[in-house]
Amino acid sequence: MRRVKYMFVRGEENADIYVKKGAEGVVFYRCNTCIIVGYHNDKIQPGQCSATVAKLGDFLKESGI
Repeated sequence: MRRVKYMFVRGEENADIYVKKGAEGVVFYRCNTCIIVGYHNDKIQPGQCSATVAKLGDFLKESGI
């Protein structure tokens, strides 16, 4: 992401992948036909970002997207 190195933190099969650099992080969520990428800075909690991306991802999966 923008030539910045992030550290792998968590990855679950058929779910999300979380990477971080300092207080910033990125969540990747695989749907049926797309990948959602959610970025958070130091003002947003990582768990809040992950939960929001997962909620959107679950909705898209249920919709067949």
